[in-house]
Amino acid sequence: MRRRVFGIAVCGAALVVAVVCRPTPLSATDALPGFTGKTVASGAFADFQVFNQVTRKALPPGFDGSVWLSMQKTQGPSDVFIQSNTWTAVDAATGAVTASTGWQAHPGHSLMLITSGMVTEYEADCTPRIYGPGSPLGATLVDPGGDHVHLIRNEGLVAATGFAVQITPHGAARRNNAAAPDSCPAMY
Repeated sequence: MRRRVFGIAVCGAALVVAVVCRPTPLSATDALPGFTGKTVASGAFADFQVFNQVTRKALPPGFDGSVWLSMQKTQGPSDVFIQSNTWTAVDAATGAVTASTGWQAHPGHSLMLITSGMVTEYEADCTPRIYGPGSPLGATLVDPGGDHVHLIRNEGLVAATGFAVQITPHGAARRNNAAAPDSCPAMY
């Protein structure tokens, strides 16, 4: 009987601790002040469907593959934005990251081109992927949009710049702040 009462007391205490001390969910993150994005141009499009195919005889010498395909289809009106982005360099005195997009997702996809410096993208797995001219991954990245939560920041000693082409549903918010994934809660 004593064991049973003791077991019930321990389980009850564990339940109280779990309810009272449960971790609070992380709040959505805004961009750090060292990141700035500016819309260079924007426009609205009606439904469109574009398909391009270039076969071997029209491809340039040395092209990797026998065909090049490009497909884009929208249903419903879309907004297209050309965005100029700048990330300040790491604080040289403290080593602190001063420029980050914060954790975010976009309703549509984005094509990004880093034109100077290097940026590091993190996704839910918290693995760093470095993009920029001369980096092994190259200067371009694709954000598939939807529920793809990611963060892009400058971890280097020089400023980074780039452009993004974003396609979203007409009138939708282009950026949705997101909480940091459980796998990398300290990353900002």
